[in-house]
Amino acid sequence: MVGMLAESALSLVLPPPKGTELPPMAKVGGVLTPSTAFGNVLIERLQQAGKVQWESKLVENRRG
Repeated sequence: MVGMLAESALSLVLPPPKGTELPPMAKVGGVLTPSTAFGNVLIERLQQAGKVQWESKLVENRRG
């Protein structure tokens, strides 16, 4: 949890990691979750810090 808070704060003050940018909602403002506010910027920071590991896969729609 502390890692998420620290990396979120760094996402506010430091330039985004190479190949990432803040999502459009971050520029609009309001009450946002960390994921909505920082998107791939936060994910990349957390991965680089070794705090989390993300994995995803596509699942086929088997309904016919």
